[in-house]
Amino acid sequence: YRAETGQTIHWHSNPTRIKTLSDLKQELEQDSGVPVSEQILMTSFGKLVRQENIVSILEATGQHEYIIFCFDRRYLSVHEEDIEALLDAETPPLEPKLPLFDGPLALKQLYTQLKNSSLIAVCHSFVSVFASFDSYSQSLMKTATAHTQLSKNIVDEHKFQSMALNVALTNLEDHRKLSEASIHDFVLRAEAELERQQALLNSVDHDLHILRHVRIHPSITAALEPNNNQQQQLRLLDFIDIDHINQVRSDTQILCDFLVDQSSLFKKEVKQMQQDEKEFHARVAENSNLHALDATLSDIQIIHQKTHYYRDK
Repeated sequence: YRAETGQTIHWHSNPTRIKTLSDLKQELEQDSGVPVSEQILMTSFGKLVRQENIVSILEATGQHEYIIFCFDRRYLSVHEEDIEALLDAETPPLEPKLPLFDGPLALKQLYTQLKNSSLIAVCHSFVSVFASFDSYSQSLMKTATAHTQLSKNIVDEHKFQSMALNVALTNLEDHRKLSEASIHDFVLRAEAELERQQALLNSVDHDLHILRHVRIHPSITAALEPNNNQQQQLRLLDFIDIDHINQVRSDTQILCDFLVDQSSLFKKEVKQMQQDEKEFHARVAENSNLHALDATLSDIQIIHQKTHYYRDK
C-alpha cells in the first residue's frame, strides 16, 4: 500500500521473481512511481523491511502474512496541503460533465428548416437530428460506462483497504497488549522496589537513634585510636557519615516519588490506550459498511445495464 494515499499498489509481475530488497523496491518504483532512493518500507507489524528479513516477509502466509506500506521519504515532513495535492493527483478523475441535450431547440431548428426545404433537405435535416441525438446518447453511455467501472474500482479498492485495516487493527491490539503487559510488569517491579525503599527510609531515623546510644567498649576504642590519651567515649554513630546518609535518603525519596509518579502515569496510559482502541474500533465499524457499498454498486450496474438495453432497443 502507498502510505500517503492508502491506495493498493498492484503488481505487474510475478512476486515470486522478487528475491532481494532491491528487486522489491524496483518493482514498487515501477508500480507506484516512488523512486527507489526515496522508499521507506515498513510492515503492518511495525518492522522495517530489510535484506535480512525480506524472504520471511514475502513467504509468510495466513495470520503471519505481512502488509507492506511504502512511504515516500519526500512526504515525511510536508504540509497537509501537499498530501491533499497528492491525493487529488492520484484520485481517478470523473468524466467531463456533458451539457444537456436541448431537445426543444433541436426541434425548433428542424421546424424552421422544414418550411422552405425540399424533400431531400427535409430528410437530411431529420437524419442530422437523429445523428446528433445518437452521438449524444453514445457520449452518455461512454460516461456511464466509465463511471460504472470507476465505481467498481472504488469498491474493490475499499475492500482491499478494509482488509488492510483489519490487519492493522489486529496489529494495533497486539501492540497494545504487549505494551500493557510490559507496563504491568514495570509497575509490579516498581511497586516492589518502592515498598523496599520506603521501608528503608522509614527505618533510617530509628536505626540512627539506635547507633546514637550504642557505646563502643574502651578496649576497642583504644585499639582503634591508640594515640588518643583522652579516652573519649565513642558511639557507633561517630563512625557514620551523617551527611552522606542524609544525601542518600534525599536521593531515595526522589526515586520513590519518581516511581510513584511514573507508575500512576503508566496506569493512566494503559486506560487511555484501551479507550482509544475501543473508540477507534467504533469509528471503523461506523464508517465501514461493505454491504451498503456492494448494494449501491449493484444498483449502479443494474441502471447501467438498463440504459444499454433501452438505447439498443
